[in-house]
Amino acid sequence: MRTGRRVLLRSTGVLAPLALAVVALALWKLVVDLAKVPDYLLPAPSAVLASLGESAPLLLGNVQTTAVEVVGGYRLALLTASSRSPSTPPTGCCRWTPAASSCSGCSAGAAGAGSPNSTCPRRSRTCSPG
Repeated sequence: MRTGRRVLLRSTGVLAPLALAVVALALWKLVVDLAKVPDYLLPAPSAVLASLGESAPLLLGNVQTTAVEVVGGYRLALLTASSRSPSTPPTGCCRWTPAASSCSGCSAGAAGAGSPNSTCPRRSRTCSPG
């Protein structure tokens, strides 16, 4: 019984948005036909699909260019992030030293900031008096 209920819930989760899309397209077509809306104001769904079909090679070329740019940017971000050495101070109020993780000059207004064994508000590191 539970398995059937799960399948019904999953199918409802897929069918409801699909039904909404079909109803929206039908209403769009109905409004365009009954109100005799000019194509330059609101084209029919069939005209939009025909235009997409005609422009498919151009659109696919643009999608390919965008995908290459996204992958290139992601690679650049990974290279930049991995090239940072451990001695480079992170952003925030904490200053990280290779010997020990300590915070000096915490002034972010946290209770006990700057006092021994207090926690830096932006990092989970222990503050020590500088």
